[in-house]
Amino acid sequence: GFLLARLMNGGLLAVLKDSVSPVIRLLKPKNGVLKNKERKIELEISDKGSGIDYSLLSVTIDGRKVPYEVRTKEDKVLVELEDKDGQRNRSVRLYIRAEDKTGNHYEKDYSILFR
Repeated sequence: GFLLARLMNGGLLAVLKDSVSPVIRLLKPKNGVLKNKERKIELEISDKGSGIDYSLLSVTIDGRKVPYEVRTKEDKVLVELEDKDGQRNRSVRLYIRAEDKTGNHYEKDYSILFR
């Protein structure tokens, strides 16, 4: 493709290319350990360029898609794990994939331990 621009009064024209992937950070649980009855996982997803395309967000637990809540104003994604009684001292694999509006993507695996 190409860009055609006409500047009427001189000035400055800049074309910026977004080639930086989004960033994903695990906020809660901080150390990857859910204690007692905790079941909520909180992630931060940010992008300094074109912004996150939340329609392409993918979240799985042990390979199965799970429901999640997006808080776009806070750049957060919340996941609530199922309550499986008596299943303490087990871990699950949380996988998340985010893509920005120009197609840059980032994916991350986390191991979450129940205590």
